[in-house]
Amino acid sequence: MNSKFACLNVRDDSFLASTKPVGWHSSRDWSYHNYRDSDIKTYIAAAEALAEMGYTVFRMGAIVRKPLVSNHPRVFDYATNGMRSEFLDIFLGAHCTFTISVGSGWDSVPLIFRRPTIFVNHLPIFDSAALTQQIINFPKVLLDDQAGNTLSLCNLIDREIADRFTSQAYKDAGVEIRDLSSEELVEAVTEMAQRVEGTFVETPEQKEMQAKLKHILSTHPKLQPSPNYYPIRAQFASCFLSRYPNFLDGLDSLF
Repeated sequence: MNSKFACLNVRDDSFLASTKPVGWHSSRDWSYHNYRDSDIKTYIAAAEALAEMGYTVFRMGAIVRKPLVSNHPRVFDYATNGMRSEFLDIFLGAHCTFTISVGSGWDSVPLIFRRPTIFVNHLPIFDSAALTQQIINFPKVLLDDQAGNTLSLCNLIDREIADRFTSQAYKDAGVEIRDLSSEELVEAVTEMAQRVEGTFVETPEQKEMQAKLKHILSTHPKLQPSPNYYPIRAQFASCFLSRYPNFLDGLDSLF
C-alpha cells in the first residue's frame, strides 16, 4: 500500500460488556473502566480533516457500540463495514503512516512495529506504560468538579490522581473528566500528521513549555516510572500545552 493512511482506535464499553459480562470474573462490574471511553461521533471531523490532507482513515475495532458515520470517500468504518479480519488488524497496524488511539490493547500492534502514535482522550495523565513509549499525548481534560477550572499537573499530584485507573478514583478526588471536543481532536491529529510529515513547527512558547514539562516528568519524585519501565519517552502535544498552559502551574520550582 503506497498511499498514506491512518488508523483510528476509539474505545467504548461494548467490547468488555460483550466478552466479559458481569459474573465472568468474581461478578466484576466493568464500568470502572468507563473513564477511558469516548464517543466516536466526536472523531468524525478529525477523520475527515485527515482525509482532506490526503490520508485514508480506517476506524479500527472488533466490537463497537456505534458506527463512524462519514460520507468522505477516504474514511472507512473498518470496524463495522464487513472488511475486518484478524490479519488486517495486524497489517493495518503494522503499515499505517500513524495511529490515533485512546489507549487499548490493539495499540501494541503499531507500537511493536514502531509506527508513530498519538494518544487522544487518554487517561491517566501519568500512565507509565504509555509515557515510556515514543508517543504524542493529548489527554482528556480534568476539572475541579466544584469550581469547574482545569486542573494542573501539580493539582493532580496533590490529589493523588495523576496515575489512577478507575472512574471512582476521579470522583472521590473531586475531579470531573471532560472528553476532547471535535475541534481539539482536529488540532491533535493535524499536529500529528504535520509531525510525521516533517512540517510541524513549534512556536518559541511551545518549545519552552515542552522543555519545562520534559524536565518535570524526568525529575519529579512522584512522577518516575517503576523499575519495570524505561525512562519517559513520550511528549504532550504542543496544541494541548497551548490550550491548557496552566497544566504546568505550581511546578516552576522544579525548572
